[in-house]
Amino acid sequence: MNKKSKPDFSEWEKLPVLDQILADLAIYYEPDLLKEEHRAFFDFSMTNKKQIEKYRDLLLSIMYAWQKIQRYELYFTSFYPESSEISEVEALNHHIQSYLQDITIFKNKILAILGELKNDIPKVASNADEVKNFFRIGIDTIKNTFSGVAESRNPHTHKGMRFFDGQLIKGENAQGALKLLSEHLVKEVDNLFTAESKKEFFEKLRKDEEESVRKTKEWWIIGTRKNAKQSTEMLYKVLLAVRPAMYKFLKVRSPHDVIESQYENTN
Repeated sequence: MNKKSKPDFSEWEKLPVLDQILADLAIYYEPDLLKEEHRAFFDFSMTNKKQIEKYRDLLLSIMYAWQKIQRYELYFTSFYPESSEISEVEALNHHIQSYLQDITIFKNKILAILGELKNDIPKVASNADEVKNFFRIGIDTIKNTFSGVAESRNPHTHKGMRFFDGQLIKGENAQGALKLLSEHLVKEVDNLFTAESKKEFFEKLRKDEEESVRKTKEWWIIGTRKNAKQSTEMLYKVLLAVRPAMYKFLKVRSPHDVIESQYENTN
């Protein structure tokens, strides 16, 4: 009797853990995706599609938020308008505000799935109190991990809901002064400044703005590159830690494990 050929899972095994989980949930949400010869290995009778859909959507929202923050090194490096109506200072400030907002969204997406797990897992766990404590610690850890993203730049540059970059403020001030003096106080400047001193002062303001932009770009390019790597590592550690409990609650087994074990038993 010929042995059945085992499916090749080599590509699945190369996937990041987030993609693996989404692929696993997709099989249980849409069993017809499986070939009929493999479908018989699974018991889909106990799975709750609404719960699978809930966690699938939570994971997809995490993926989208994570993908966005991976792009910011490129944004800070290259994404600046050619229009003269928007200065580099303004564009850079927009990148900073958007990045901090997207980092917060990413954090909240992770906290959301941990919060759901904290409520759901005790329903199927014999050690409910330990499980709740595990997720409580995890949630606190995530909050602490993200708390220093903006503060590490300058702890005294918050005003209301807006973050002010201490280095970029110098450029904004230089830009504002130059615009005020060259566009709105032209007569006053000509009366008070000599032509030479006016030229030197305006040049200084331009250099201050350029230097501010250069240093701010450098800081955020390095920072976003570092944060992209660390956020990826942190996300994967979180998902690896919670995957077994999530699968237990959802009554899901990795198709990789199910099919592998079946072929080992039958061959």
